[in-house]
Amino acid sequence: MRVLYVAWGFPPHRGPGTYRALASVDHLCSRGHDVVVLTADEEFFAFVTGPDESLLDRIDPRVQVVRVPYAPTSRDPVINRWPRARAMRTSVWRRVLMAREHSMFPENLYSGWRPRIEAAAYRLHRDNPFDLVIATGNPYVDFVVPMMLHAEFGVPFVLDDRDSWVLNVYTGEPHDGSEVQQEWLRYLLGDCLETWFVNPPIADWHRERYPELADRIHVVENGWDRTFLHPEELTHPVGGPLVFGYLGTINAGLPLADMIEGWRLARERGLSPDAELRLYGGLGHVRANRTQQLLIQESEAIGVRHMGRWPKARIAEAYRDIDVLVFAKEGGRMVTSGKVYEYVATGKPIAAVVETEHDSRRVLSAYPRVHLAADDHGAEAWAEAFLTAAADEDAHDPEQYAAAVEAGAAFRRDRLLGPALDRVLAAVGVRS
Repeated sequence: MRVLYVAWGFPPHRGPGTYRALASVDHLCSRGHDVVVLTADEEFFAFVTGPDESLLDRIDPRVQVVRVPYAPTSRDPVINRWPRARAMRTSVWRRVLMAREHSMFPENLYSGWRPRIEAAAYRLHRDNPFDLVIATGNPYVDFVVPMMLHAEFGVPFVLDDRDSWVLNVYTGEPHDGSEVQQEWLRYLLGDCLETWFVNPPIADWHRERYPELADRIHVVENGWDRTFLHPEELTHPVGGPLVFGYLGTINAGLPLADMIEGWRLARERGLSPDAELRLYGGLGHVRANRTQQLLIQESEAIGVRHMGRWPKARIAEAYRDIDVLVFAKEGGRMVTSGKVYEYVATGKPIAAVVETEHDSRRVLSAYPRVHLAADDHGAEAWAEAFLTAAADEDAHDPEQYAAAVEAGAAFRRDRLLGPALDRVLAAVGVRS
């Protein structure tokens, strides 16, 4: 079949949704299908979000990647390109821009991409028709392509909604002012083959909100990619300083101050004085948080090291150098985190502090080497998690390691995503 995959966030984009898109495209190619990816231009990632160019080498050469220019508008960091109206009256200019973009599509920042990707998709389909469209959000402007091709030509489509367009996963309520988006989603759900979400709580929320369309809503979890990780190659030689490591974006919601204070307490209570706490990841998605930057710099004397933004192609190197993994993620029962799947793939001890109802606990509960503190926040909780995880590492129990690797294997991405893609492909084949 000829499949169109719409993903604004495709390499060199470095956001978490990129890896799911890459894995989806790889699976489609492995099944022998002709795959076209519709994505944004490389210049936007280079100038605005920062690229991970190592990911470009991971794109299957059989894939046709069509890059549609995306005007950064309000996110353009090059001041010399700003229109005079923006420079003179920024707030007024922004309000006018948002009103114009929302008239195209109800989404901030990305709406202006709609006419361009619709035109590109229309031309591609006219030249060589598609049998299936899969679109992944966010941004949710990606969804206009399957909507248009279905309305115009009857092409079946799948929405990989992942975290939800209309639901605030941190509050469990619809986003403020999302009434228009809710109607769009209802319309799209009515026409799609399936819609996918990353965990059961998010899927259940949508089933309750759209009961007449519940049969189209499915859970397709994230997972870890054997493309980047081979657990058997991640063992760290015994000896040398004990290395703790956090991997992921260091955003404003990360409880960094509690983590570092807990680290100081753990060192006072018996943790090896030459142990290191390494932080792999950028400070914020776009720009650095100055407070966090200063906090890390002030903590270097107690072994805290910021390793900087880490390319995905070298992620196995980071996991190999770490003895104990450090996990934290803001949110509650509707938030899982993509990084937790990689953590459980390694077979290594995990020191974790998350809210009691956090969905990551569902994944971690299947893993025998997780060390969750009795409390779900604060420096004392972190100190407890650090010390118990260090004791686990010191024990060097081969059976415990083997059991952990086996438990993590259940969350390999191809074992979670592959069956969902195959199910859709089979359904489209029957329709054809």
